[in-house]
Amino acid sequence: MKLGIAVVYLVKEGDEGLLDLHLSQIARCTHVPYTCYAAVNRLAPHLRARLARAPRTRIVDIRTTAQRGTEEHAYYLEWLVKTAVQDGVTHVATLHIDSFPVRDGWAEDLASRLTGKCVLAAVTREEVGDLKPHPSLMFFHRDFYLASKPSFLLGRSCRSSPEYRRYRAEYGAAEDTGIGYGFDIFRQELSWYRLLRTNRVEDHYAMAGIYGDLVFHLGAATRGHQVFYSDAIPAGTSQTMRSVLRFGRRCLSALPQAWQDRIIRGAFPAHQVNAAIQVDIKKKLLADPDAYIRRLRTGLPEATPEPVLRGGDLASPSAR
Repeated sequence: MKLGIAVVYLVKEGDEGLLDLHLSQIARCTHVPYTCYAAVNRLAPHLRARLARAPRTRIVDIRTTAQRGTEEHAYYLEWLVKTAVQDGVTHVATLHIDSFPVRDGWAEDLASRLTGKCVLAAVTREEVGDLKPHPSLMFFHRDFYLASKPSFLLGRSCRSSPEYRRYRAEYGAAEDTGIGYGFDIFRQELSWYRLLRTNRVEDHYAMAGIYGDLVFHLGAATRGHQVFYSDAIPAGTSQTMRSVLRFGRRCLSALPQAWQDRIIRGAFPAHQVNAAIQVDIKKKLLADPDAYIRRLRTGLPEATPEPVLRGGDLASPSAR
């Protein structure tokens, strides 16, 4: 296996420790040949220099886009994946700046899931009602990419098709990065391996998640607000109201990102609660990453002196 890991490095001021943890966990848990393909267009110069010094990391020169939010993230990921495949990788993984593997053999485990019609393994945020592949971890073979040419987002004409409406009705997927891969798999009647949340301990229903006992995702680390899909569209919301809220989101996306964030923070009280919890999670995570992740994975006290982040202690979850 030759693995390409695609990451868009948007790092908030003060989150240098999160960047270092992300890089160290990739190096610690990945034992196949790999290269991190990095988009750094809006990364602060001192963090770009830090990333440039990281082993097995290639900064990819990509023309800067004026887009923000989901569109910006998808734009850079498209270029990173294309570059990795052109470089000859056999497998591609996507990660976020606030996601990273937590167990040895994670890449080999995911590669073993890609058999027959199963062409993708990915985090699935079932806890917020988003049932598409999520790019905090997506993993696929180059052959799928070359054969299908999937995109992370979809154009307007595709979103208006009857087939896409059937997909949304069945899966309720959020229209953000990764939905194009989910729709392509649906359209071709293929399948994918879902990495569901496996936490033994929860500090938040949507943040600090362990998925498939393979990857950690903090959640919302780079956003200007901490409002999640289920905060905006809670369970039980009627289809009519969902359509209204989705239309409002599309209208909002035409505004500058700072305005979007300000409006969302004001409209949803959950932001303040979630933001305070995220601060506490980051403090615990960065103070002792091994202990904190062990607690989430196993439910054992953080002070328990036993080996963590190694593949032999816990069995991989079965496909769900």
